[in-house]
Amino acid sequence: MEQTGLERVDAMREYLQEAPEDVRLDVIVERRLGTIRTEFAKAVETPVRKLVGGKTGGMVVIAYLRSSIVTGSHVFCIAYYKGEPFVEEEPERVYLDLRGVFKDAEADCMEMNRILGKKFVRVLDAEKEEIRRWYLHLLYERLGTFTKPKEEECGTAGRIPVLYGGYMETLHRTGWSGGLRING
Repeated sequence: MEQTGLERVDAMREYLQEAPEDVRLDVIVERRLGTIRTEFAKAVETPVRKLVGGKTGGMVVIAYLRSSIVTGSHVFCIAYYKGEPFVEEEPERVYLDLRGVFKDAEADCMEMNRILGKKFVRVLDAEKEEIRRWYLHLLYERLGTFTKPKEEECGTAGRIPVLYGGYMETLHRTGWSGGLRING
């Protein structure tokens, strides 16, 4: 018996990961990241600098919100924490609407739907939405690699670490407040 409904989503994900190179998921993700990394870094630079504003110690966290994947709002929370991230109840923070940065990601989703339509009969709207959310989550996760701290910067006075990840999820260091750099 053929799988139906959301039972096919795993097979769809597999198919997208193993598709020919020009339409394979990892190629689509890297191509999109190549176009949004610079815009993203520019968009977060000013809020990070304002939050740091002469402070010493603590850290800045750039966190994507899973709810913004669902709503398509692409809102990120940038917050300054004196202590442990997400433990402080009312940190100084800014919510940044990055719809403009992710505008072309929706076109990628339409392309993936077209690719899936070649293999799967009647791709349901719920399946398309699940694939869209999965794809955007991959973009959000991998976007955090837009900067890397240099070893010689560790412990530099006046620099505050910048961490990236999902809100209330695992974070990793992407740079320092005084020098966000774009890889690539």
